[in-house]
Amino acid sequence: MSLSTLWRSLVTTLFNHAMEVPFKNSSSSLSDAVLVVHNRIIDRAMNDLAPSVSLALLTGNSAFCQNAHVPSMEVLCPSVEEVTEADSLWVINETVQPLLMPEICGHNNENLVDPALEAPFRHQFHIVDPSPWPIFVSMSLWLTLLSVVAVFNKFSGGVLDLLFGASCLIVGAICWWQDIISESTYELKHTPIVRRGLLLGMALFIVSEALLFFGFFWAFFHSSLVPSSALGGVWPPVMIQVISPWKLPLVNTLTLIMSGFTVTIAHRALKNVPYLDTAVRYVYLQKMCFWLLVTVGLAVFFLCCQAFEYYFAEFCLNDTIYGTTFYTLTGLHGAHVIVGTIFLSICLLRASFLHFTSWKQVGFKSAVWYWHFVDVVWILLFFTVYIWGGAGALV
Repeated sequence: MSLSTLWRSLVTTLFNHAMEVPFKNSSSSLSDAVLVVHNRIIDRAMNDLAPSVSLALLTGNSAFCQNAHVPSMEVLCPSVEEVTEADSLWVINETVQPLLMPEICGHNNENLVDPALEAPFRHQFHIVDPSPWPIFVSMSLWLTLLSVVAVFNKFSGGVLDLLFGASCLIVGAICWWQDIISESTYELKHTPIVRRGLLLGMALFIVSEALLFFGFFWAFFHSSLVPSSALGGVWPPVMIQVISPWKLPLVNTLTLIMSGFTVTIAHRALKNVPYLDTAVRYVYLQKMCFWLLVTVGLAVFFLCCQAFEYYFAEFCLNDTIYGTTFYTLTGLHGAHVIVGTIFLSICLLRASFLHFTSWKQVGFKSAVWYWHFVDVVWILLFFTVYIWGGAGALV
């Protein structure tokens, strides 16, 4: 269906609905109100709102004058075939109603019937349904941490408990995230306010992770700036043969920097993905998937290099405070790289199912933020632990 046909249907539907809207204490006549609506629609024909309004009205829902006061101009429906009556009502509340107010759906019009007043809630927030996964994941995480302590203290059965707890944690996390994806993509419950809240939560999580690394960096500098006499008064300790920063660590650094560029290219490709034309969306998402696949490949290559470095290192975790801080910082960063790789892989899988658009990309944007954080932490690690921390050693 062409754009002109969509707009002819849109204006016709607006006229049909406007003829049914009663007025009271209004200075403008019905014909004036319809003319205002028509002019405002035409003025915004080139705006991103246009496909949303057309999609909403073409579904045939006549409840477009609901006084829901939703300020957003977005729509969550990818195609006309997938729109249900409930979806249409949500789209209309977000798009058509701001166009018509105050000329038709004015706040002072007492004759308008507002079905939203009969609902227990009138807001844009997502009231989460009861779910067993939060408590299940919490108990699994508690069991996993206890099992780690048991393994470190060489208790019998600690390894089996660790495997069981980690398995329950993974299963619970998968089920929980699957519910969140379904709520966003298929149930259309993630409104713009909900999406902003999720992104804010991700930002706060990254801040908490930054503070975690800050504590371990503090321990490293506390031991390296004023070395104790037990270490010979020098840093790194004389008995430690450190890893040269200009070999494998440099390769790892360049790899992560390249991955930062590739994930940014993938993110920029997503900014042009439409939400109404499935064929065009598939073409744009192919470019995004390619660069995202390159990013995941670079991440896996980094992890392999890190494992190779650990395997051939001349010192271990309990070799003075240097070994402890080195393996704690690099190992914690490696764990974050593993999480980020899984995160990006899930986004790659979702992109192949056309879950993302130019405006509905909370999951992928969170993954990009997290990956850039991982890049920054490694650059700090490279310059402080590898270069500055090993400057006085024979390598």
